Amino acid sequence: MFFSPSVRSKLDCPNDLWPGKAKSEVSRLWEEPTEAISRKRVAVGIAAIYGGEDVNCATSKPARFLFNVDANDVGAARYFNPTSAQTAIANTNSSLGCGDSFSAASTNCAIAAGATISNYAAFGLGTPQDVGSSCLYAPSPANPNVPLGYPCAFPGIKPQYGQTSFLQPVGRSVYNALQLKLVENVANPMRGMKTANFQVAYSLSRFVDPMGWQTNSAPTAPVAISDQDFVNQASDNDNPNKYTGPSLLDRTHQLSFGGNFGVPGGFALGLIAHFYNPLSMPVIIGDTGTGGQIFQTNFDGSGSYSEPMPGTTNGSYMRDFGLNGLNAAINNYNATQGNQPTPAGQVLIQHGLMTVAQLQAIGAVAPVVSNTVPNQLTMPWVKATDFRISWKHTFNERYTIEPNVGIYNIFNFANFNLPPGTMSGWLNEGAGSINSIQGGTGEVLPYRTGAGTGVFGLGAPRAVEWGLKLSF
Repeated sequence: MFFSPSVRSKLDCPNDLWPGKAKSEVSRLWEEPTEAISRKRVAVGIAAIYGGEDVNCATSKPARFLFNVDANDVGAARYFNPTSAQTAIANTNSSLGCGDSFSAASTNCAIAAGATISNYAAFGLGTPQDVGSSCLYAPSPANPNVPLGYPCAFPGIKPQYGQTSFLQPVGRSVYNALQLKLVENVANPMRGMKTANFQVAYSLSRFVDPMGWQTNSAPTAPVAISDQDFVNQASDNDNPNKYTGPSLLDRTHQLSFGGNFGVPGGFALGLIAHFYNPLSMPVIIGDTGTGGQIFQTNFDGSGSYSEPMPGTTNGSYMRDFGLNGLNAAINNYNATQGNQPTPAGQVLIQHGLMTVAQLQAIGAVAPVVSNTVPNQLTMPWVKATDFRISWKHTFNERYTIEPNVGIYNIFNFANFNLPPGTMSGWLNEGAGSINSIQGGTGEVLPYRTGAGTGVFGLGAPRAVEWGLKLSF
Protein backbone atom coordinates (compact mmCIF):
# COMPACT_ATOMS: atom_id res chain seq x y z
CA MET A 1 0.00 0.00 0.00
CA PHE A 2 1.06 3.59 -0.53
CA PHE A 3 1.36 6.07 2.31
CA SER A 4 2.58 9.64 1.87
CA PRO A 5 5.61 10.79 3.91
CA SER A 6 3.31 12.87 6.11
CA VAL A 7 1.27 9.79 6.96
CA ARG A 8 4.34 7.70 7.65
CA SER A 9 5.43 10.25 10.24
CA LYS A 10 2.26 9.46 12.20
CA LEU A 11 2.76 5.74 11.92
CA ASP A 12 6.34 6.05 13.12
CA CYS A 13 5.34 7.82 16.35
CA PRO A 14 5.18 5.69 19.54
CA ASN A 15 1.73 4.29 20.16
CA ASP A 16 1.35 5.97 23.53
CA LEU A 17 1.37 9.33 21.77
CA TRP A 18 -1.73 8.34 19.84
CA PRO A 19 -4.23 7.07 22.41
CA GLY A 20 -7.70 5.88 21.47
CA LYS A 21 -9.12 7.12 18.22
CA ALA A 22 -6.18 9.37 17.46
CA LYS A 23 -4.21 6.41 16.16
CA SER A 24 -6.92 5.59 13.64
CA GLU A 25 -6.40 8.74 11.62
CA VAL A 26 -4.71 6.37 9.18
CA SER A 27 -7.12 3.47 8.77
CA ARG A 28 -6.01 0.31 6.96
CA LEU A 29 -9.38 -1.13 6.06
CA TRP A 30 -7.88 -4.19 4.41
CA GLU A 31 -4.30 -4.91 3.52
CA GLU A 32 -1.93 -7.78 2.96
CA PRO A 33 1.87 -7.76 2.54
CA THR A 34 3.07 -7.61 -1.04
CA GLU A 35 4.60 -11.09 -0.84
CA ALA A 36 1.24 -12.50 0.31
CA ILE A 37 -0.58 -10.78 -2.53
CA SER A 38 1.82 -12.24 -5.10
CA ARG A 39 0.87 -15.78 -4.06
CA LYS A 40 -2.86 -15.26 -4.42
CA ARG A 41 -4.96 -15.33 -7.51
CA VAL A 42 -6.96 -12.26 -6.41
CA ALA A 43 -6.09 -9.79 -3.68
CA VAL A 44 -7.55 -6.43 -2.74
CA GLY A 45 -5.98 -3.64 -0.73
CA ILE A 46 -7.83 -0.63 0.64
CA ALA A 47 -6.47 2.26 2.70
CA ALA A 48 -8.27 5.31 4.03
CA ILE A 49 -6.07 8.25 4.94
CA TYR A 50 -7.62 11.30 6.51
CA GLY A 51 -6.18 14.34 8.19
CA GLY A 52 -2.71 13.22 7.16
CA GLU A 53 -0.18 15.85 8.19
CA ASP A 54 3.26 15.92 9.71
CA VAL A 55 3.28 15.23 13.43
CA ASN A 56 5.75 16.22 16.12
CA CYS A 57 6.24 12.95 17.99
CA ALA A 58 7.64 14.74 21.03
CA THR A 59 4.49 16.78 21.62
CA SER A 60 1.85 14.64 19.88
CA LYS A 61 0.75 17.81 18.06
CA PRO A 62 0.60 18.51 14.33
CA ALA A 63 3.84 19.96 13.04
CA ARG A 64 3.91 23.02 10.82
CA PHE A 65 6.11 23.87 7.87
CA LEU A 66 8.06 27.11 7.67
CA PHE A 67 6.79 30.34 6.18
CA ASN A 68 8.73 33.57 5.84
CA VAL A 69 6.48 36.09 7.62
CA ASP A 70 6.94 39.86 7.79
CA ALA A 71 6.66 40.60 11.52
CA ASN A 72 6.60 44.35 10.85
CA ASP A 73 3.42 44.21 8.73
CA VAL A 74 4.65 46.81 6.25
CA GLY A 75 1.87 48.08 4.02
CA ALA A 76 -0.94 47.11 6.38
CA ALA A 77 -3.73 49.69 6.11
CA ARG A 78 -4.26 49.75 9.89
CA TYR A 79 -0.81 51.32 10.39
CA PHE A 80 -1.52 54.32 8.17
CA ASN A 81 0.45 57.49 8.98
CA PRO A 82 -1.62 60.52 7.86
CA THR A 83 1.18 63.04 8.39
CA SER A 84 3.59 61.08 6.22
CA ALA A 85 0.93 60.69 3.53
CA GLN A 86 0.37 64.44 3.46
CA THR A 87 4.11 65.05 3.20
CA ALA A 88 4.56 62.47 0.42
CA ILE A 89 1.72 63.96 -1.63
CA ALA A 90 2.97 67.49 -1.13
CA ASN A 91 6.56 66.60 -2.08
CA THR A 92 5.38 64.76 -5.20
CA ASN A 93 3.21 67.68 -6.26
CA SER A 94 6.10 70.06 -5.63
CA SER A 95 8.49 67.97 -7.76
CA LEU A 96 6.10 68.45 -10.69
CA GLY A 97 5.88 72.22 -10.23
CA CYS A 98 2.46 72.22 -8.59
CA GLY A 99 3.28 73.86 -5.26
CA ASP A 100 4.20 72.24 -1.98
CA SER A 101 0.65 71.39 -0.93
CA PHE A 102 -1.39 68.19 -0.62
CA SER A 103 -4.55 70.03 -1.61
CA ALA A 104 -6.91 68.70 -4.27
CA ALA A 105 -5.97 71.56 -6.60
CA SER A 106 -2.26 70.83 -6.25
CA THR A 107 -2.85 67.12 -6.84
CA ASN A 108 -4.98 67.81 -9.92
CA CYS A 109 -2.16 69.95 -11.23
CA ALA A 110 0.30 67.09 -10.73
CA ILE A 111 -2.05 64.68 -12.48
CA ALA A 112 -2.27 67.04 -15.42
CA ALA A 113 1.54 67.06 -15.47
CA GLY A 114 1.58 63.25 -15.78
CA ALA A 115 1.87 62.09 -12.17
CA THR A 116 1.34 58.37 -11.54
CA ILE A 117 1.22 56.23 -8.44
CA SER A 118 4.89 55.41 -9.03
CA ASN A 119 5.77 59.07 -8.52
CA TYR A 120 3.83 59.27 -5.27
CA ALA A 121 5.15 55.91 -4.01
CA ALA A 122 8.74 57.05 -4.63
CA PHE A 123 8.13 59.94 -2.21
CA GLY A 124 6.73 57.57 0.43
CA LEU A 125 3.01 57.31 -0.33
CA GLY A 126 3.21 53.55 0.00
CA THR A 127 5.39 51.06 1.82
CA PRO A 128 9.09 50.52 2.51
CA GLN A 129 9.01 47.97 -0.32
CA ASP A 130 8.44 50.80 -2.80
CA VAL A 131 11.66 52.57 -1.82
CA GLY A 132 13.79 49.59 -0.74
CA SER A 133 13.94 50.39 2.98
CA SER A 134 12.35 52.55 5.62
CA CYS A 135 11.40 55.89 4.11
CA LEU A 136 13.36 57.52 6.93
CA TYR A 137 16.56 56.47 5.21
CA ALA A 138 15.56 56.01 1.57
CA PRO A 139 16.96 58.57 -0.90
CA SER A 140 14.62 61.33 -2.02
CA PRO A 141 13.77 61.38 -5.76
CA ALA A 142 14.31 65.14 -5.61
CA ASN A 143 17.88 64.75 -4.30
CA PRO A 144 19.36 61.22 -4.08
CA ASN A 145 21.98 62.47 -1.64
CA VAL A 146 19.31 63.38 0.90
CA PRO A 147 17.01 60.84 2.62
CA LEU A 148 13.29 61.34 2.64
CA GLY A 149 13.55 61.66 6.42
CA TYR A 150 9.97 60.71 7.30
CA PRO A 151 8.12 57.39 7.67
CA CYS A 152 6.31 55.85 4.75
CA ALA A 153 2.55 56.37 4.65
CA PHE A 154 2.04 52.65 5.38
CA PRO A 155 5.22 51.91 7.38
CA GLY A 156 4.13 48.91 9.39
CA ILE A 157 4.43 48.54 13.17
CA LYS A 158 7.89 50.09 13.47
CA PRO A 159 8.44 52.94 10.97
CA GLN A 160 12.23 52.85 11.43
CA TYR A 161 12.38 49.34 9.96
CA GLY A 162 11.39 48.04 6.59
CA GLN A 163 10.18 44.55 5.88
CA THR A 164 11.33 42.34 8.76
CA SER A 165 10.90 38.70 7.85
CA PHE A 166 11.24 35.76 10.22
CA LEU A 167 10.86 32.05 9.61
CA GLN A 168 7.83 30.85 11.52
CA PRO A 169 6.46 27.25 11.74
CA VAL A 170 2.89 28.23 10.94
CA GLY A 171 2.08 26.59 7.59
CA ARG A 172 -0.41 23.71 7.61
CA SER A 173 -1.25 21.19 4.90
CA VAL A 174 -3.59 18.20 4.99
CA TYR A 175 -3.85 15.12 2.79
CA ASN A 176 -6.99 12.96 2.75
CA ALA A 177 -7.38 9.91 0.55
CA LEU A 178 -9.11 6.64 -0.16
CA GLN A 179 -6.74 4.31 -2.00
CA LEU A 180 -7.72 1.03 -3.65
CA LYS A 181 -5.62 -1.69 -5.23
CA LEU A 182 -6.61 -4.92 -7.00
CA VAL A 183 -4.07 -7.60 -7.97
CA GLU A 184 -4.85 -10.74 -9.95
CA ASN A 185 -2.66 -13.64 -11.11
CA VAL A 186 -4.21 -16.14 -13.50
CA ALA A 187 -2.84 -19.21 -15.28
CA ASN A 188 -4.30 -19.97 -18.73
CA PRO A 189 -6.98 -17.25 -18.46
CA MET A 190 -8.07 -17.78 -22.08
CA ARG A 191 -7.18 -19.64 -25.18
CA GLY A 192 -3.86 -18.49 -26.56
CA MET A 193 -2.69 -16.92 -23.28
CA LYS A 194 -0.53 -18.87 -20.85
CA THR A 195 -0.32 -16.46 -17.91
CA ALA A 196 -1.75 -13.11 -16.88
CA ASN A 197 -0.80 -10.79 -14.05
CA PHE A 198 -2.39 -7.39 -13.72
CA GLN A 199 -2.99 -4.65 -11.19
CA VAL A 200 -5.43 -1.77 -10.92
CA ALA A 201 -4.87 1.10 -8.48
CA TYR A 202 -7.12 4.08 -7.79
CA SER A 203 -6.78 7.03 -5.45
CA LEU A 204 -9.52 9.48 -4.48
CA SER A 205 -7.81 12.26 -2.60
CA ARG A 206 -7.64 15.90 -1.64
CA PHE A 207 -4.41 17.69 -0.77
CA VAL A 208 -4.79 21.24 0.57
CA ASP A 209 -2.18 23.75 1.62
CA PRO A 210 -1.78 27.53 1.86
CA MET A 211 -0.51 29.58 -1.02
CA GLY A 212 2.95 31.12 -1.04
CA TRP A 213 3.40 34.78 -1.95
CA GLN A 214 3.22 35.15 -5.73
CA THR A 215 6.18 37.58 -5.89
CA ASN A 216 6.42 40.82 -7.86
CA SER A 217 6.45 39.15 -11.27
CA ALA A 218 4.69 36.14 -12.72
CA PRO A 219 6.54 33.05 -11.45
CA THR A 220 8.32 30.90 -14.02
CA ALA A 221 7.58 27.85 -11.85
CA PRO A 222 4.04 28.46 -10.49
CA VAL A 223 3.88 25.12 -8.66
CA ALA A 224 7.21 25.58 -6.87
CA ILE A 225 6.24 29.04 -5.57
CA SER A 226 3.61 27.37 -3.38
CA ASP A 227 5.42 24.09 -2.68
CA GLN A 228 5.59 23.55 1.08
CA ASP A 229 8.95 21.79 0.74
CA PHE A 230 10.47 25.19 0.02
CA VAL A 231 10.52 28.05 2.52
CA ASN A 232 8.19 30.50 0.81
CA GLN A 233 7.10 34.00 1.72
CA ALA A 234 3.63 34.03 3.28
CA SER A 235 0.89 35.32 1.00
CA ASP A 236 -0.75 37.07 3.96
CA ASN A 237 1.35 38.17 6.92
CA ASP A 238 -1.66 38.44 9.22
CA ASN A 239 -2.81 34.90 8.47
CA PRO A 240 -0.34 32.80 6.45
CA ASN A 241 -2.95 30.04 6.03
CA LYS A 242 -5.66 32.41 4.84
CA TYR A 243 -5.71 31.20 1.23
CA THR A 244 -5.57 27.49 2.04
CA GLY A 245 -7.09 25.51 -0.80
CA PRO A 246 -6.29 22.67 -3.19
CA SER A 247 -2.55 22.25 -3.50
CA LEU A 248 -1.07 22.84 -6.93
CA LEU A 249 -0.01 19.17 -6.75
CA ASP A 250 -3.50 17.98 -5.82
CA ARG A 251 -5.11 15.34 -8.02
CA THR A 252 -8.58 14.21 -7.00
CA HIS A 253 -8.61 11.11 -9.18
CA GLN A 254 -5.64 8.94 -10.10
CA LEU A 255 -6.18 5.68 -11.96
CA SER A 256 -3.36 3.34 -13.00
CA PHE A 257 -3.54 -0.16 -14.39
CA GLY A 258 -1.21 -2.56 -16.11
CA GLY A 259 -0.13 -6.13 -16.49
CA ASN A 260 2.07 -8.74 -18.09
CA PHE A 261 0.72 -11.48 -20.33
CA GLY A 262 2.48 -14.58 -21.53
CA VAL A 263 1.49 -15.90 -24.94
CA PRO A 264 2.65 -18.92 -26.96
CA GLY A 265 5.91 -18.87 -28.86
CA GLY A 266 7.95 -17.28 -26.07
CA PHE A 267 6.34 -13.88 -26.49
CA ALA A 268 5.34 -11.63 -23.58
CA LEU A 269 3.17 -8.51 -23.67
CA GLY A 270 3.27 -5.68 -21.15
CA LEU A 271 0.93 -2.76 -20.67
CA ILE A 272 0.71 0.11 -18.20
CA ALA A 273 -1.62 3.10 -18.30
CA HIS A 274 -2.12 6.23 -16.20
CA PHE A 275 -5.07 8.63 -16.10
CA TYR A 276 -4.86 11.57 -13.68
CA ASN A 277 -7.32 14.41 -13.36
CA PRO A 278 -6.07 18.00 -13.92
CA LEU A 279 -3.94 19.99 -11.52
CA SER A 280 -5.31 23.23 -10.10
CA MET A 281 -4.07 26.81 -10.15
CA PRO A 282 -4.76 29.97 -8.10
CA VAL A 283 -6.36 32.96 -9.80
CA ILE A 284 -3.99 35.87 -9.19
CA ILE A 285 -4.28 39.62 -9.67
CA GLY A 286 -0.53 40.15 -9.89
CA ASP A 287 1.93 42.99 -9.50
CA THR A 288 1.35 45.48 -12.32
CA GLY A 289 5.00 46.55 -12.43
CA THR A 290 4.53 50.01 -10.90
CA GLY A 291 5.12 51.40 -7.46
CA GLY A 292 2.35 51.46 -4.87
CA GLN A 293 1.15 47.88 -5.30
CA ILE A 294 -0.91 48.04 -2.10
CA PHE A 295 -3.19 50.44 -4.00
CA GLN A 296 -3.62 47.95 -6.84
CA THR A 297 -3.29 44.30 -5.80
CA ASN A 298 -3.77 44.18 -2.02
CA PHE A 299 -7.47 43.49 -1.50
CA ASP A 300 -7.64 42.82 2.23
CA GLY A 301 -5.52 45.62 3.69
CA SER A 302 -2.86 43.23 5.02
CA GLY A 303 -0.02 44.86 3.08
CA SER A 304 0.73 41.85 0.87
CA TYR A 305 0.21 42.24 -2.84
CA SER A 306 -0.12 39.97 -5.91
CA GLU A 307 -3.08 38.43 -4.16
CA PRO A 308 -5.75 35.95 -5.30
CA MET A 309 -8.85 37.38 -6.88
CA PRO A 310 -11.19 38.24 -3.99
CA GLY A 311 -13.33 35.24 -3.07
CA THR A 312 -10.84 32.65 -4.34
CA THR A 313 -8.14 30.55 -2.68
CA ASN A 314 -5.15 28.49 -3.65
CA GLY A 315 -6.12 26.12 -6.44
CA SER A 316 -9.56 27.60 -7.11
CA TYR A 317 -9.19 27.24 -10.88
CA MET A 318 -10.09 23.67 -11.91
CA ARG A 319 -11.52 22.92 -8.45
CA ASP A 320 -14.04 25.61 -7.56
CA PHE A 321 -14.66 26.46 -11.21
CA GLY A 322 -13.40 25.61 -14.70
CA LEU A 323 -12.95 27.69 -17.84
CA ASN A 324 -16.52 29.02 -18.01
CA GLY A 325 -16.50 29.73 -14.30
CA LEU A 326 -13.21 31.59 -14.70
CA ASN A 327 -14.77 33.99 -17.20
CA ALA A 328 -17.74 34.49 -14.89
CA ALA A 329 -15.37 35.23 -11.98
CA ILE A 330 -13.41 37.71 -14.12
CA ASN A 331 -16.60 39.50 -15.15
CA ASN A 332 -17.73 39.74 -11.54
CA TYR A 333 -14.30 41.01 -10.42
CA ASN A 334 -14.19 43.68 -13.14
CA ALA A 335 -17.70 44.82 -12.22
CA THR A 336 -17.08 45.03 -8.46
CA GLN A 337 -13.34 45.44 -7.91
CA GLY A 338 -11.67 46.51 -11.14
CA ASN A 339 -10.75 50.20 -11.38
CA GLN A 340 -11.85 50.66 -7.76
CA PRO A 341 -9.78 51.61 -4.69
CA THR A 342 -8.31 48.86 -2.51
CA PRO A 343 -8.27 49.26 1.30
CA ALA A 344 -5.11 51.40 1.09
CA GLY A 345 -6.80 53.76 -1.36
CA GLN A 346 -9.94 53.86 0.75
CA VAL A 347 -7.84 55.06 3.69
CA LEU A 348 -6.62 58.01 1.60
CA ILE A 349 -10.21 58.81 0.66
CA GLN A 350 -11.38 58.63 4.27
CA HIS A 351 -8.69 61.11 5.31
CA GLY A 352 -9.59 63.50 2.50
CA LEU A 353 -6.21 63.18 0.81
CA MET A 354 -7.45 61.94 -2.57
CA THR A 355 -10.70 61.20 -4.35
CA VAL A 356 -11.69 58.09 -6.26
CA ALA A 357 -11.26 60.01 -9.53
CA GLN A 358 -7.75 61.09 -8.57
CA LEU A 359 -6.75 57.55 -7.58
CA GLN A 360 -8.07 56.29 -10.90
CA ALA A 361 -6.18 59.00 -12.76
CA ILE A 362 -2.82 58.05 -11.23
CA GLY A 363 -3.44 54.29 -11.52
CA ALA A 364 -3.83 53.66 -7.79
CA VAL A 365 -6.79 51.31 -8.19
CA ALA A 366 -7.25 47.59 -8.82
CA PRO A 367 -6.50 46.64 -12.43
CA VAL A 368 -9.14 45.46 -14.87
CA VAL A 369 -8.27 42.03 -16.31
CA SER A 370 -9.14 40.35 -19.59
CA ASN A 371 -11.34 37.35 -20.18
CA THR A 372 -9.82 34.18 -21.57
CA VAL A 373 -8.76 34.16 -25.21
CA PRO A 374 -10.70 32.01 -27.70
CA ASN A 375 -9.93 28.29 -27.34
CA GLN A 376 -8.00 28.94 -24.14
CA LEU A 377 -5.60 26.15 -23.14
CA THR A 378 -6.84 24.47 -19.96
CA MET A 379 -5.38 22.13 -17.37
CA PRO A 380 -6.28 18.78 -19.00
CA TRP A 381 -6.19 15.22 -17.75
CA VAL A 382 -2.90 13.33 -17.88
CA LYS A 383 -3.26 10.32 -20.18
CA ALA A 384 -0.52 7.87 -21.07
CA THR A 385 -0.42 4.23 -22.14
CA ASP A 386 2.83 2.31 -22.56
CA PHE A 387 3.16 -1.02 -24.38
CA ARG A 388 6.00 -3.53 -24.57
CA ILE A 389 6.46 -6.78 -26.47
CA SER A 390 9.35 -9.16 -26.01
CA TRP A 391 10.42 -12.57 -27.23
CA LYS A 392 12.57 -14.87 -25.14
CA HIS A 393 14.45 -17.92 -26.42
CA THR A 394 17.06 -20.14 -24.79
CA PHE A 395 19.79 -21.92 -26.77
CA ASN A 396 21.48 -25.09 -25.50
CA GLU A 397 19.86 -24.53 -22.10
CA ARG A 398 22.53 -21.92 -21.39
CA TYR A 399 22.23 -18.86 -23.59
CA THR A 400 19.13 -16.69 -23.61
CA ILE A 401 18.30 -13.95 -26.04
CA GLU A 402 15.43 -11.50 -25.45
CA PRO A 403 14.79 -8.76 -28.02
CA ASN A 404 12.04 -6.30 -27.11
CA VAL A 405 10.24 -3.21 -28.34
CA GLY A 406 8.66 -0.64 -26.00
CA ILE A 407 6.31 2.07 -27.19
CA TYR A 408 5.72 4.81 -24.64
CA ASN A 409 2.50 6.82 -24.89
CA ILE A 410 1.50 4.48 -27.70
CA PHE A 411 -1.64 6.48 -28.52
CA ASN A 412 0.39 9.71 -28.54
CA PHE A 413 -1.93 11.58 -26.18
CA ALA A 414 -1.03 15.27 -26.00
CA ASN A 415 -0.46 16.24 -22.37
CA PHE A 416 -0.08 19.76 -21.07
CA ASN A 417 0.73 21.62 -17.88
CA LEU A 418 2.74 19.10 -15.93
CA PRO A 419 5.16 20.62 -13.41
CA PRO A 420 7.39 22.48 -13.76
CA GLY A 421 6.10 23.59 -17.17
CA THR A 422 2.68 24.91 -16.20
CA MET A 423 0.75 28.03 -16.99
CA SER A 424 0.69 30.88 -14.51
CA GLY A 425 -2.45 31.88 -12.64
CA TRP A 426 -1.73 35.59 -13.18
CA LEU A 427 -4.70 37.10 -15.01
CA ASN A 428 -2.85 40.32 -15.81
CA GLU A 429 0.42 38.74 -16.94
CA GLY A 430 -0.38 39.23 -20.61
CA ALA A 431 1.13 35.91 -21.75
CA GLY A 432 1.64 32.41 -20.43
CA SER A 433 -1.35 32.46 -18.12
CA ILE A 434 -4.69 30.77 -17.63
CA ASN A 435 -6.45 33.48 -19.68
CA SER A 436 -3.93 34.21 -22.45
CA ILE A 437 -2.80 30.99 -24.22
CA GLN A 438 -4.75 30.14 -27.35
CA GLY A 439 -5.08 26.42 -27.97
CA GLY A 440 -4.18 25.06 -31.41
CA THR A 441 -1.39 27.60 -31.87
CA GLY A 442 2.34 27.66 -31.23
CA GLU A 443 1.60 29.34 -27.89
CA VAL A 444 0.85 25.94 -26.33
CA LEU A 445 4.19 24.30 -27.17
CA PRO A 446 6.06 25.48 -24.03
CA TYR A 447 3.35 23.79 -21.97
CA ARG A 448 3.20 20.46 -23.81
CA THR A 449 4.90 17.80 -21.75
CA GLY A 450 8.26 16.71 -23.14
CA ALA A 451 7.86 18.40 -26.51
CA GLY A 452 11.22 18.90 -28.24
CA THR A 453 13.32 17.51 -25.42
CA GLY A 454 14.17 14.14 -26.97
CA VAL A 455 13.79 12.62 -23.52
CA PHE A 456 10.76 10.60 -22.50
CA GLY A 457 8.81 11.32 -19.35
CA LEU A 458 5.27 10.58 -18.23
CA GLY A 459 2.91 12.10 -20.78
CA ALA A 460 5.61 13.05 -23.31
CA PRO A 461 5.03 12.47 -27.05
CA ARG A 462 5.22 8.89 -28.28
CA ALA A 463 8.65 7.31 -28.20
CA VAL A 464 9.88 3.90 -29.35
CA GLU A 465 12.60 1.97 -27.53
CA TRP A 466 14.43 -1.06 -28.98
CA GLY A 467 16.22 -3.42 -26.64
CA LEU A 468 18.19 -6.64 -26.64
CA LYS A 469 19.02 -8.68 -23.56
CA LEU A 470 21.59 -11.46 -23.58
CA SER A 471 21.93 -13.87 -20.67
CA PHE A 472 24.62 -16.53 -20.29
